[in-house]
Amino acid sequence: MNISLKIPSFNELLNISFVIYAFMLPLSVTYTLHTGPYIILALWILSNDFRKKSKILYEDKSMIFLAGFVVVSAVSILWTSDENIHHGVKVLKQYFVFLILYITITTSLQKKYIQKIIYSFLSAMFISEITSYGIYFGYWLTKKGTPSDPTPFLHHSHYALMLSVTILLLIYQLLKKSPKTNTDKIIYIFEIVFLMTATTNLFVNGGRMGQLIFLISTSIFLIYYYRKALSRFFISVVLLVLVVFVAYIFSPVFHTRVEQGINDLSKITQGDYNSSFGIRYALKKIIIINKEKVPILGYGIGDDLEWHSFVSSEDNEFKPIENIGHLHDQYLQIYMQTGAIGLFFYISFILTISRSYTDDPLNKSLLYSIVSSFILAAGIDLMFYSALGPFFGFMIPFVKMICQTDSKQTLKRS
Repeated sequence: MNISLKIPSFNELLNISFVIYAFMLPLSVTYTLHTGPYIILALWILSNDFRKKSKILYEDKSMIFLAGFVVVSAVSILWTSDENIHHGVKVLKQYFVFLILYITITTSLQKKYIQKIIYSFLSAMFISEITSYGIYFGYWLTKKGTPSDPTPFLHHSHYALMLSVTILLLIYQLLKKSPKTNTDKIIYIFEIVFLMTATTNLFVNGGRMGQLIFLISTSIFLIYYYRKALSRFFISVVLLVLVVFVAYIFSPVFHTRVEQGINDLSKITQGDYNSSFGIRYALKKIIIINKEKVPILGYGIGDDLEWHSFVSSEDNEFKPIENIGHLHDQYLQIYMQTGAIGLFFYISFILTISRSYTDDPLNKSLLYSIVSSFILAAGIDLMFYSALGPFFGFMIPFVKMICQTDSKQTLKRS
């Protein structure tokens, strides 16, 4: 008996590498930042067909602004101070990883792999969630997690953002399906249970960024999807409010974080910025006050901490931020690094990504809610940092491709 083995093409291997990368996103920053992107890039180069890829990129308006942003950032290393060039190169590496992921997914993702990628990411998040609950109940510990803040493998803010996106993907999956076979029904029931446990897990972790973004992005999803069905929208909003109320009553972590947030806001109104919210507010305020001092092309990719020169030693108002190591705001960081020009390219990229690629209301709801998650997150923390850079870089083009596969103008990739 002759057994013939079909050797997968480089393009097939590339799409398989997307599936693996999605699985590793919540599990390993080392892989998603230092290894995976270069495996993907090598397979993309080996898969050839550059005429088709060039055509896709040429017709992608978002690519123009992303390329402009990366080029301006790279050139700005020329006026970065010598002592900060190393830091600038590290930041550029994050941008380069984002560019790799955007180009390769946009040009080479096959439609048949979309569902595999969703299941791959959700499987990894399920593993993370089981690990998180084990930490919470004291069965085991990880380097990152404690029973009072049971984040498994990542910083709690980053894990909470991934949980928020996980919930959006699960809602998308449930609304998309009409289970017919027994296997489909089992998967459907599992996804309902997973949605409930993921939402619970979000509120037993300490990441306020993910909790806030969950509330806003889920509201955006429901408002757009149910905008013509007011009764369903009303029920969904009531359920969302109920989730928050129950979490506030029964989750000590969430209850404490809400009380801390209220206290932080109260201190800000009194001019006291010595808190998590206060520091972020003060950083925004001092750069806005001194915006005329920032060169139109910024201080350079490595000199985003130049804002320290705005803080006077005699100025007690901004005393809490004089030793802060980073800006906690992606827009501010880009503005300090590359000025108004770099910020223009970055915001233009996000806005063009947000435009509609499909007439399908479910796909639009997913696109708007996930893009809004990253828009909001960028105003709270650095998106091109640690786990968030690869996550941002993968999810943005991936969700865009979900929408484009339903568009009549999409080039055939499968």
